[in-house]
Amino acid sequence: PVALYPDSAGWIFSGSIVVDHKNLSGLGREGKTPVLAFYTGHNYKTGNESQFLAYSLDEGYTWEKISQPVLPNPGLKDFRDPKVVYHFPSKKWIMCIATGTKGVIAFYSSMDLLHWQYESEFGSGYGCHNGVWECPDLFKLTTDNGEEKWVLIASIN
Repeated sequence: PVALYPDSAGWIFSGSIVVDHKNLSGLGREGKTPVLAFYTGHNYKTGNESQFLAYSLDEGYTWEKISQPVLPNPGLKDFRDPKVVYHFPSKKWIMCIATGTKGVIAFYSSMDLLHWQYESEFGSGYGCHNGVWECPDLFKLTTDNGEEKWVLIASIN
C-alpha cells in the first residue's frame, strides 16, 4: 500500500530516506532504529513548499508524520526535493534543496536531523537555467587515481 498519503497539509513530493543508526533524532524507541523520510510538502491551496519528515520504527512498513516542517520555506516559490546525506569529515547531515525558480541548490546542515541551518548554495551562473531545477542528488565518487570527488546533479523539469 501507499506509505505516505497526502493530507490536509498538502501533496507529498520527492525526497530521500536515511537510517538514523545513532538515534540522533531521538525518534527511536525501545531499541528500534528510526528510518527517516524527508519529503516536500506542497500546500495545494497556497503553493508553498516546505520540507517535512516522517519516521518508521518497523523498517519502513508504517510511517508517522511530524506535523510541522523540519525546514520551512524561506520565501521561495519553488523549494523542493530534499536529498539528505551524511558528510563524515564535518560529522554533519547535509540536505540539498532545489530552489527551482532561483536556479540554485541550497545546502543545509544538521547534527540531529531535526534542526537545519543554511550553509551555502550552488548554481547561479552554472549549468542550464531553461527550466525549474528539481530532484538534486549528491554523492561521492572515487576517480581512477583514488581521488574523491563530490558530484551534484540537478534535473530540469
